[in-house]
Amino acid sequence: MDGYIYEAEVDDRQKARVAAMSHAPGESVMLHPSVEGDRREVLERAVAANNGRLTIRSVILTADHHLNYEFVELEGRFNHAYVTDPREMEHMYGALVHEGGKTWIVELEGDDIDDPAPGRVRCVSGDPERYVAYNQGIRTEAELAAYAEDPDGVCGEFSIAARGDGTWALVAIPWSAPMSDRQIEVAREAVGSPTVGRPRLH
Repeated sequence: MDGYIYEAEVDDRQKARVAAMSHAPGESVMLHPSVEGDRREVLERAVAANNGRLTIRSVILTADHHLNYEFVELEGRFNHAYVTDPREMEHMYGALVHEGGKTWIVELEGDDIDDPAPGRVRCVSGDPERYVAYNQGIRTEAELAAYAEDPDGVCGEFSIAARGDGTWALVAIPWSAPMSDRQIEVAREAVGSPTVGRPRLH
């Protein structure tokens, strides 16, 4: 793999940001459904010939600070937005809590943000992924558990990816804020002993 190519002058912090926000060389990606035009046809042919996936060869920050990818399977450079993570992904507004030795994300639903209803409940396992490490400074599963145990609680927007074992990887926390007492109560009840009407735990 060719790795990271910087055609613009950048410092170490900018390089860390590029690494955090992009797919890494060697990773597999799939075509983003929003791509249109000639570039889509080129990518579709390559994806069809490679079991629905492309492998990133290089991550390029161009001289005008655009993020591009080169792929193992075809020639040329392509905008990073043309491809996406092939894993099962979910994005939700919810609460992050640590309960019963596990870290959970509980979706908070309803029109009243301070008196929500619980939605999806997801068990988060393993180390957070690189964007969380870069943006929140949370690098390990233990650090994530400590973050979730904040007495003020943590609610916000979360992006997660299925690990294939019934748990989820924490991919990103675009923003977060303290929880209200009611939000904390709803989230902790949702990950307590399952009862009729409660969300199914994953």
